[in-house]
Amino acid sequence: MSADAPKISIQSIPASYLPPLEHRPDIVFALPELQYPLRFNAAVEFVDRPIAQGWSGRVVYLFGQLRITYEDLARDVNRFGNALLGLGIRPGDRVLLRIPDRPEHVVCILALLKIGAIAVPTFTLLRSADILYRETDTEAVAVIADARFLEEVEKARPSFHFVR
Repeated sequence: MSADAPKISIQSIPASYLPPLEHRPDIVFALPELQYPLRFNAAVEFVDRPIAQGWSGRVVYLFGQLRITYEDLARDVNRFGNALLGLGIRPGDRVLLRIPDRPEHVVCILALLKIGAIAVPTFTLLRSADILYRETDTEAVAVIADARFLEEVEKARPSFHFVR
């Protein structure tokens, strides 16, 4: 984890992915603190905002003996988000995930959310035909896989339509 990883700027969801205003529900909450803006970035709300509130050193994730603080998580999310941007992943792009429930999974999802991309988690026991179906159905442009689950991705890869 590099302490000097650049911060990612907030990206919004492309307007073409949002329903027209007249089709959005009217949600009214009596308490002002329950009001959310029409658009917000969950990664910013769940990682950056707690840091801004002084929670940098608080533990946000426990995994076995590993204790991950908000600061650690933000650093990893920003570094991975920048790497994804460098690979050409853009707001609105869908990315298939084949990662077990580990800290890396959380980092992947939050990094994708932060840059405005869409995480498409998949069950790690899916076979190549199922992976191909999800790639085609979601129009995923990339796959992020734990090495243990790469074999089925490689079998499906020659038939991918959208993965770059």
